[in-house]
Amino acid sequence: MRTIQQIPHVPELETYATVYAPLEKTPFDPHVVIIVGTPRAMLKLAQATLYQLGGRIESSMSGIQSVCADATAQPYLTGRVNYSLGCDGSRRFSGIEDGELVMGIPGEILPEFVRALSIVTGAPGSVR
Repeated sequence: MRTIQQIPHVPELETYATVYAPLEKTPFDPHVVIIVGTPRAMLKLAQATLYQLGGRIESSMSGIQSVCADATAQPYLTGRVNYSLGCDGSRRFSGIEDGELVMGIPGEILPEFVRALSIVTGAPGSVR
């Protein structure tokens, strides 16, 4: 029960629809961008997350509701990147493979995140 009570939810009666689409085909500015990738790709995304502010990454996840709550609602509500291991439902219905992880990036920080990612991956010694 404690797990279910702590799953992030968008505000009731304020959210009318949730739309998923490939970023390059999205005809609107997204509130959250979801990335599915390998652990190595997530390493670079984590480094980009820390590029400007430093510190440590704190991720909130439960292993259930990974795309719905961990990678979508949590970044939407907090304005911070969030990582998830994925869940059975997202792996079965979204095609997330065994060797992949999930993260959500708030849309408002996407431009600076992309700049940080290009710097991180272009750094000498960066393994791609």
